[in-house]
Amino acid sequence: MDDKYSRAFNARYMSFEEVARSFIVSDHFISIISCEHTILTGSRGCGKTTLLKMLHPKALNEWNNSEANRTKSEIPFIGIYIPADRQWKSQLDSFERKFDKNKDFVESIFRGVVNSNILIAICSTFSALIDINNIDESFEIDLSLKLIENWKIPTPIAPNLDDITIKLRKMVGDFNSIFHLKNEGQELPEICNKDFIDLVSLGIDCFESLVRKRKLVSIKYRNKWALCFDELEIAPKYLQNELVNLNLRSRSDQRIIFKLTSTPGLAELSEKKDVIRPSEKDDFSILKLWIYNSRSQRQWREFCNKYMTKSFEKRYNCKINLKSLFGEHNYIDGLKSVESFDFSKNKSKKQSEFDEGGTMWNVMYLLQKYDDSFKEYLIRKNIDPDNPIPKNSSQTDAIHRKIKPIVLYRYYFTEKSVRANKNIKLRSRNINAFNHGIDYIFDIADGNPRAFANLVNEFIDMVIFNSDKSIKKIDIQIQSRIIEAFSINYSYLRIRNYPKNEIKNNDLLLYEIIDKIGEYFFKRLVLDDFNADPIIFFYVEKKDKNLREFVDIALESGAILKIEEEINKKGVRNNIDVYRLSYSLYPKYKLPKVNYNPISLSSILNSQKTFIDYSQPNLFTNILE
Repeated sequence: MDDKYSRAFNARYMSFEEVARSFIVSDHFISIISCEHTILTGSRGCGKTTLLKMLHPKALNEWNNSEANRTKSEIPFIGIYIPADRQWKSQLDSFERKFDKNKDFVESIFRGVVNSNILIAICSTFSALIDINNIDESFEIDLSLKLIENWKIPTPIAPNLDDITIKLRKMVGDFNSIFHLKNEGQELPEICNKDFIDLVSLGIDCFESLVRKRKLVSIKYRNKWALCFDELEIAPKYLQNELVNLNLRSRSDQRIIFKLTSTPGLAELSEKKDVIRPSEKDDFSILKLWIYNSRSQRQWREFCNKYMTKSFEKRYNCKINLKSLFGEHNYIDGLKSVESFDFSKNKSKKQSEFDEGGTMWNVMYLLQKYDDSFKEYLIRKNIDPDNPIPKNSSQTDAIHRKIKPIVLYRYYFTEKSVRANKNIKLRSRNINAFNHGIDYIFDIADGNPRAFANLVNEFIDMVIFNSDKSIKKIDIQIQSRIIEAFSINYSYLRIRNYPKNEIKNNDLLLYEIIDKIGEYFFKRLVLDDFNADPIIFFYVEKKDKNLREFVDIALESGAILKIEEEINKKGVRNNIDVYRLSYSLYPKYKLPKVNYNPISLSSILNSQKTFIDYSQPNLFTNILE
């Protein structure tokens, strides 16, 4: 991936304080601080880790402004941040292979690994509370003695939280030694046989009993504790099932609530038929961190506006009007920025773009001259191809406005010459000038804060001030080049380099399937016979079980998103999920950000072979010079 796209933050590798310094409150944060179990679900980079880390006392202590102080006072719990270890899965697989005849031993030793990491996270929260509240050293000593006794931590050990943490980390190393020595006969520490909830409850008891004993009424803590498990999709299956199928429905300690993050699909876990699964709304809430309806899009745009405004103000030490700087998305403005032809020759300002001489009138007239299928479409709709004006306002809305993006894309990307044997040819375009405008920039990151931060970094140095200190609008072609380069060099390369690129029972890799989907949609939109309802979404039929893993990995990587209330799923049964490519990939595949019809994924993959030559640099690659 291009180095310039690695500058934006990755919360996983940032301290709690660093996360807090760049944090902007969102509706998602307001939702997660409710006193209920919550599963945050979304693809990589959508902000799940940031939200969980912001619940830790260190992050909240660092986060200081009027909005922060008001929001912090409403949080009814103390957060304990527990990151999953990316090595857990490979470790567990190795353990199971080496001790294949002793599954109980494998589960015990790995329970010890996970429990140790949970206790380390609790020590981090306790330590932060002690420091933030300036509690004297004797409190930590007494607390440590209680923890050592109740958690059965091997002695000798100094009574402080740092030394307990070190001892726990050493225990994890000792578990690995048992694996390498293949020593099944070694007696395991008691931590390997304990339910993590029991250990957490004991730790909370130790802390709260000392607070009451010392009458520390000024300490900043609540009577609830949130176990914040991050990236649960890489945790062992037993832990996933315990958390999702057991602890979300019933818990022995009512002080404990759960905040879990995962890629889409974790809430559907259930391997045992006799388990009464928890239900959304009754037992927990799901917080979806992607754009799935008009409300989530509105919330995302509000976040983007806050983030980008704050970033530009920090850089230039003055307020920047984003709408003045970028303008709004407008197809006609994009077309006019690259065409020398005078499209609009209306005699009166009251005339619309579809009236004779208007911009869209001219585009429709020129397109039908060489696109026979479009000409035939106009004739079927009782529209004169040589004078394609709407006959009334009803026809304007039902036909002309509806087909506007399709007409413009077909005109923009096809040759203006008579077709031979009904085969339209693509024409070379250095840029897609339709990709511009502040609303388009917000939407193209598609609910992914990390992606949006990278895009903001690309635009932040583009501000030019006029002599009167007003800002100069960034040229549409410059915007389009930056957006397309971002789509190819950041979004697409993330998919191409995704670790889980291989799909079971499929000869195609993840990015190759994504390529086929994007190319298919472009072909149907621009090269096939004109269709007022082209294909731009897809679904997976129940019989196509081999494609389910692709959907899971594509959702996890952020290559696709699930559609819910966004469209009327025409021709698809209610129990069939519909998906689209991430908007961040639309510039690469030359697709308009509009809603059209879905098609089965198997139909796409079974269609003709790749038809677009991506080796043509002027047509399908636009790298910033």
